[in-house]
Amino acid sequence: LRDAPYIRRAERESLQSIQKTNRRERKMRRRDREVVQPEKMDEIIECCEVLRLGLNAEDGPYIVPLNFGYAPGSPAKFYFHGAKEGRKAEMIGSGCKAGFELDTGHRLGSAELGCKHTYFYQSVIGTGFVSPVEDLEEKKQALRLIMAHYRKDRAFSFTDEQAGSVAVFCLTVE
Repeated sequence: LRDAPYIRRAERESLQSIQKTNRRERKMRRRDREVVQPEKMDEIIECCEVLRLGLNAEDGPYIVPLNFGYAPGSPAKFYFHGAKEGRKAEMIGSGCKAGFELDTGHRLGSAELGCKHTYFYQSVIGTGFVSPVEDLEEKKQALRLIMAHYRKDRAFSFTDEQAGSVAVFCLTVE
C-alpha cells in the first residue's frame, strides 16, 4: 500500500485496517487442533529447541534457525543472540517485522497404506517485531534466559564485557 500513491490517505488507512483485521481473523483449517490457551503455548515453547525466524529479504524470504530464550507475558518476548554483523543483523537493522515458528513432539502416525500415514507435532507460529537490544542489563538478562532454556541445572551470569561482545535481539510477539 505504501507504493500506491494514487490511493487517497483515507482509503489507504481503511485498506490497512482491513488487512490487519484479516490477518488477525485468519483461522486454522483444523480448529480442533488449534491451541489458544497461553499456558499451553508456553508448555509447547518450553519443549522446543529451535526458533525459526522469518525475515523479508529483497531476494525473497530468509529463514534462520536460532537458539532462544523466552519471556512469557503480555506481550511475550523471545531473545536470541548472534554476531554484530552479517545477514541477520543487517536485515534486522534497527528493527523490523518478522515471522517465527517453533515445533516439537514429532511422531509418525503409521498406517497400512502410505496415503493414510500422518505426522504429529506441536507448533507455535506467529508474528512480531524484532529489534536489537541496546541496554546492557537487558542484554545480560536475555543471555541468562537463553542459557536457562537449555541448561536448567544451573544459573549463568554475564559480565558487561561478555554482553557487550555480542548482538542480542528481542522479538516482541504481536
